[in-house]
Amino acid sequence: MITLNQVSFNFGQNGNILDKISLNIPENKFITIIGPSGSGKTTFAKILSGIIAPGGGQILIDGIDINSPENNRHLRQKPAYVGKNSDYNNLFTTSLEELAAFGPENFGIPKEEISERINQSLQITGLDKFRYIPVYSLPRGKKQLAVLASFLTLKPKYIIFDEPTSLFDEKDENNFWDIVKKIRGSYEMSVIYFSNGTFIPACDELFYLSSRGVLSSKPYSEEVPPERPKYLVKSSGSSILLEIKDMTYSTKKTFFTDSRCILEKVNLKASKGELVFIQGNCGSGKSTLAKLIAGLIKPVSGDINFPSFSSKKMNKELLNQKIGLIFQEPENQFLTENIEQEINFGLINFNIPEKEREKRIEWIFDLFSLNYNFIKKQDMLYFSLANKRKIAAASALVLFPEILIIDDILTGLDVKEKYIFLSSIIEYQKKTETSVIILTSRKPDISQADQCFVLEERSLKIVNSN
Repeated sequence: MITLNQVSFNFGQNGNILDKISLNIPENKFITIIGPSGSGKTTFAKILSGIIAPGGGQILIDGIDINSPENNRHLRQKPAYVGKNSDYNNLFTTSLEELAAFGPENFGIPKEEISERINQSLQITGLDKFRYIPVYSLPRGKKQLAVLASFLTLKPKYIIFDEPTSLFDEKDENNFWDIVKKIRGSYEMSVIYFSNGTFIPACDELFYLSSRGVLSSKPYSEEVPPERPKYLVKSSGSSILLEIKDMTYSTKKTFFTDSRCILEKVNLKASKGELVFIQGNCGSGKSTLAKLIAGLIKPVSGDINFPSFSSKKMNKELLNQKIGLIFQEPENQFLTENIEQEINFGLINFNIPEKEREKRIEWIFDLFSLNYNFIKKQDMLYFSLANKRKIAAASALVLFPEILIIDDILTGLDVKEKYIFLSSIIEYQKKTETSVIILTSRKPDISQADQCFVLEERSLKIVNSN
C-alpha cells in the first residue's frame, strides 16, 4: 500500500501546488486522479514516484519512507513513472531490447531471468517485432509502450501514469489502455492514473485534484469553460499566401532504416485570413508538412510557393519572420532561462525597436490573459503545461507572421484550456488577418473553418466544412 500523510509541495513564490494531501492506495487497484491544467498532477505523480521530494508530509510505500536515503535503492523497483512524453526523458539506449534490459541489469538480476522478463514485457506490449530497432525511430505511441515495457522488466508493484496518452490520437489511446488492461491481468500491480478529464478508463476509485492542490473524492467546482470560440468570418480568398503543388517528401535511407515516403503529391492553397484545419493520426506526416511549409526541410519534388512574398527573392531570415511555426510540444524547445528572455529572443534578432517590442508583448500576453510584468522573470520550468504552450505561442505571435502554423499544440490540454488557447489565436487572427493552419491528431470542430483536410495515405483529402 502507498500511504500519503499530509503531503504538500510548493514552488516558492508561486504558492502551494499540493495542499496537505492524505491518501491510501491499496495493492492491485486502479486509481484515477482528475485535475485541470496547472493543478499539480505532474508534480503529484513525480512525488509518488520518488523523482522529487515533497515539501512536507510523509509518503510510505509498503510501510517504508520513500524519501529516506537508505531506502532509495530498495524502493526503486516498486513504483514506475510513465509521463506525457518519453522522447526527452526515458529513451537513452540504441535498441528497444537494451532499454528493457537496462533496469534489471542495474539491479543485478541474473541474465537468464532478464531474458525471460524482456520476452514477456515485449510480447504483452506488442513490441516484440521492434526488439532490435532504435527506440528513437519508433512512432510516438510505440515509444510510450517501450517505456512501459522497460518498467515491466522490473516487475513494479505500482505504475504511475501521468497523462501518458495525452499526445496520442484516439486509435493509439484506445490501444494503449487495452494493453494496460492485459498487463493488469498478468502482473500484480496497482495503477495510479493522472488525467485532465478528457479520457477516463474504468477504475476502482476516482479522486479530484482542484486547481488549489486539494484532493477530494467529490468533483471540485471550477470556473465554467468559456464559450466556444467564434471563428473569423470566412475569408474571401482574394490574396493567396501559400500554394503547394504536387509536393512529395521521403526520408533518407540510414544504416537502421530504409527510405520511406511520408507525403506524396500534396496540394494546398491558403489565403489571407483563412483558418485551415488539417487532421491526421499520429505518424501521418503532420509535423513533416509543418516543417516543409516553414522551410526547415526541403521536399523531394513539387513546389511550395508564397505568391504574396516570393521566398526566392528573400533571404531565409525574412522568410522565417513571415512564417510562424509553433512546434509540437514547444515546452521542450525553450531557448532561454526566463519568460522575458524567451519572448524577446526573436524580436531582438529581427531588430524590432524596444518600444515596438513592449507594445507587441503587452498585447499578446493580454490575449492569453497572462500578466507579463508579474511572470517575466520567472523560470518557465515551474509553469503548467497550458501556460508553457501559451508562452511558446506568444513568442511566435509577437513577430506578426503572415502565416501561422500550429502543430498539434492542443494535445494534452483540458477542455477549458483548449478553448482559451483557441480563442486567443482567433482574436489575434481577427486583428492581423494572419492565415492560420492548425494541424491536429484529434477531430476538430470544422463547422466554421475555411478549409478542412484529412491527412491520410500520404496525401491531403478535403473535408466539407458546411
